[in-house]
Amino acid sequence: DAAGLSAKDLFSVSAKCRVPAVANSIALRWLAFNYLIGNDDAHAKNISFMMATQKPEIAPAYDLLCVDAYHKQRRLTMGIGGQSQAGWVEGCHWDALALENRLDPRAMRTILVKLVAEVRKTKEVILSSTVLQPAERAWLTVNVASVLTERLAFVDAALAQPTCNAKTILEKHGLISEDILENIATFEAHGEKDGG
Repeated sequence: DAAGLSAKDLFSVSAKCRVPAVANSIALRWLAFNYLIGNDDAHAKNISFMMATQKPEIAPAYDLLCVDAYHKQRRLTMGIGGQSQAGWVEGCHWDALALENRLDPRAMRTILVKLVAEVRKTKEVILSSTVLQPAERAWLTVNVASVLTERLAFVDAALAQPTCNAKTILEKHGLISEDILENIATFEAHGEKDGG
C-alpha cells in the first residue's frame, strides 16, 4: 500500500498479540471504521501496539477523522481486499480482506453490520446535538455527514452482495495472490465441515 505496510502486514502483527482473535477483531474494526468515516489516510502509523506483557496488544485508537471532509482523495492508503478506491470496495473485497488474513468473511460482515448501525446512529446524535452552533451544524452536514452517508451507502451495497468464497474472488477479481491461497483453503475446508 501507499504508506508502506498493508492490511496483511497489520494482521501478521496482530496474530502475534497476547490474544490474537481479539487483536484481529480490533484490527478489522479499525480498518472498517476508518473506511466508514472517510479516513482515507488511515495507514500503519495510525495504529500502535503496546507491550503490557511479553506479547503486544493493540493500543487504543487515535487519529480517527474524516479526511474526506477536507481533502477528497478517494484513494485508500491501506487497501481493502486489493481495492484502494473508496467507492469501488464491494462485498468481495471485504471478504478477500478477511480470507487473505485467515479470518472468516462472515465475521468481517458481522463487524461491518454493527459498525454501520453505530456510525449511522452516532451521525444522527451529533447532528441533532443542541450544543452545536448553526454554522457548525451546517459545516458538519455539508462536509462530514455527506461523506458518512456516502460511505454507509457503499457498505450497505457491499453487504447486500452474497458472501464470496475464494474461488469466486479469484475468478471475478483476481484479488488474492498465489502465496496466500493456502490460508484461504483452510477456511474453505473449515466452512464445509461446519456446514457453512
